[in-house]
Amino acid sequence: MTYDILLFTDQIARYWHIKALGAYRIATELRNNGYSVKVIDYAGLWFAKKPLLFKILNKLVGTNTLFIGFSTTFFGVPEWLKKDSQEVRNKNTFAETYHHYPCSPDQFEIVLKYLKKQHPHVKIVLGGAKVDLSVKINQQVDFVVLGLADSTVVELADHIRKQTSIKYTYNLNNPSYKIINHDVTAKNFNFVNSRTLFEDEDHVFPGEVLPIETSRGCMFKCKFCDFPLLGRKKTDPEYHKHIDVLASEFVRNWEKFKTKKYLIVDDTFNETAEKLQSIKDSLEKAKLEIKFSAHVRLDLLGRYPEQLKLLKDLGVESVYFGIESLNHSSLKSIGKAMSPEKIKDLLKMCNDKWKGEVSIHSNFIAGLPYETPDTLAKWMEWVASEDNPSDSYNIGALTIKHKAYDSSIFAEFPEKYGYILSEEYGWKNNIWDYVTAQKLADSYNNQGFLSGRIKIGGFDFSGFQNFGYEYQDLKGLSYIDLSVEELKSKYLRQFEDYKNALFKFEEIS
Repeated sequence: MTYDILLFTDQIARYWHIKALGAYRIATELRNNGYSVKVIDYAGLWFAKKPLLFKILNKLVGTNTLFIGFSTTFFGVPEWLKKDSQEVRNKNTFAETYHHYPCSPDQFEIVLKYLKKQHPHVKIVLGGAKVDLSVKINQQVDFVVLGLADSTVVELADHIRKQTSIKYTYNLNNPSYKIINHDVTAKNFNFVNSRTLFEDEDHVFPGEVLPIETSRGCMFKCKFCDFPLLGRKKTDPEYHKHIDVLASEFVRNWEKFKTKKYLIVDDTFNETAEKLQSIKDSLEKAKLEIKFSAHVRLDLLGRYPEQLKLLKDLGVESVYFGIESLNHSSLKSIGKAMSPEKIKDLLKMCNDKWKGEVSIHSNFIAGLPYETPDTLAKWMEWVASEDNPSDSYNIGALTIKHKAYDSSIFAEFPEKYGYILSEEYGWKNNIWDYVTAQKLADSYNNQGFLSGRIKIGGFDFSGFQNFGYEYQDLKGLSYIDLSVEELKSKYLRQFEDYKNALFKFEEIS
């Protein structure tokens, strides 16, 4: 059949694949409003295999097709799939590589020109978190949707099909496309009563680890963070999904796909013990047990230690702690006042209370205010040591970038925090710049990788389980001990299974 709307998405990661929530979230809203939608996953690999891509487009695009959308948030092709095993093993080239398009700009141009020639009535739409209006956007693009698109994407579909009015602006430097940016936080969307509904045409395999959001936004407002909906009040009635709604989502995913493992995509999962208890209530109502990975605030576990048991009871397997620095002045400058010694004590407390049965990942940033290469070297020595209870860690350079919406406090007021923004360096201050900080961060990551100190952790725990691994296979396993060839084989097999399911469902030969 031909669809009203096609959405291309991807989840480029280090060496695994989980469906990215965004495209399926807006597909649900479009379907709820009477539009037929096909979400096409693994966009980067399809664009690398153009004959297969054109087969899909020729079969699924028709006179009824309104637009083809590209969800940019996790676009790209895993670079490690292109490299030989020895290069991957000798260098930590499992690094994530993100792109504005699902391929190079030149290759994207070829596909879009093909689409415009074959189907001139079909509009091209860019959305997702990586949309960047400062980058030259392909001239074939008709609309750019900024922010959370739950409501605006339906408005856009209505506008194209029914000629209803819609608010838009133009980029003064590139007026070839229309920008929809009047509701970037989806303030008019009823999130708390919403469910993301995966359908048969989305090709979820049995037991697949799926993404889910239980809340939207974050109570905190770290000065480097450019996520939308920061600083939400914990009493905000539009913050957390209702218990019955969440329970029905868990039940449906179990009954339809036998899913009981999740990547929880909340900006912060453990804002309050009350929230965790409500999720526990939803699981009891659903009569289900789950396993999951999530982003968790370490300082809240110190403030509310009862959360440790709640998280374990809920089924946590892996936590991602955004610690950012062990330089106290740097921490205070971004709005995190906890001392480095308290952080170390809390990491140990978590490991002890969870009896080593939860994988702990700690994330750090190079380049925060008051940080220097020397201060970084001092605390990174502890991070890389066996005294650090974290299974895995990663450090990356601070990014400061003006976004089309929701820029960070650092991006809004760089001079106030000692930064000068530039295209060449990203940022620089009186000590170093983005390029220098990233090179130093890469060297620390590579040392931890090659030494075997960095073990599997964070969201990788969920991703690997889509390859068939179980928790006991992964806990304590170093990345350097992984078989690169085995991972490549499993990744490409997963794509092949998806491709075969799609071709069979859509009767593509």
